[in-house]
Amino acid sequence: MPRRIRGPQGVCFALAALLASTGASAAFFLDSATLLQWLDDYDAYQERREIRYMAKTSQYVGYVTGVVDALDGTRFCLAGGVGAEQAAAQVAEYARQHAKNLPRHASETVSAALAEQYPCKR
Repeated sequence: MPRRIRGPQGVCFALAALLASTGASAAFFLDSATLLQWLDDYDAYQERREIRYMAKTSQYVGYVTGVVDALDGTRFCLAGGVGAEQAAAQVAEYARQHAKNLPRHASETVSAALAEQYPCKR
């Protein structure tokens, strides 16, 4: 019987499998340039609610959700009641404001955006 991976390792494994299936670079899972491309469709979907924008919108929101699942409580601390859509919107705003200076890795972009909005109290 195969061993089931639980906890943060399972989340990371599932996220890695998802990203590997999206055609992301082999050097790392997803870069910020690709995240910005997904963001274009996310913005278009928010404005027009047309089905043609849903695939990349779902990838974008799913990616943000995966990073939140993996890093919440370590790099940033989301407030209670913050959902996937709100976190995705906050990351989108940050990415638009910093588009020319984003880190190479998309997870760093998501983490930086949420750390700015939701720093952990030490």
